[in-house]
Amino acid sequence: MNVLSSEDKAAFELEMSQDPQLKADVEAHAKMKSALDGLVEHDVKAVLDAENNQTASDP
Repeated sequence: MNVLSSEDKAAFELEMSQDPQLKADVEAHAKMKSALDGLVEHDVKAVLDAENNQTASDP
């Protein structure tokens, strides 16, 4: 999903290159999002597997 225009994206990238704290915050956010995405994927798979096993054992 790309919600920024190319001009806004360029301005944001310029600001990140000039503000080390902003860059660190954005990188930390991306790392946390990636970790959470992995956990959600794992949880969804576990729920789907449980549902599939329940459905398979129903008469």
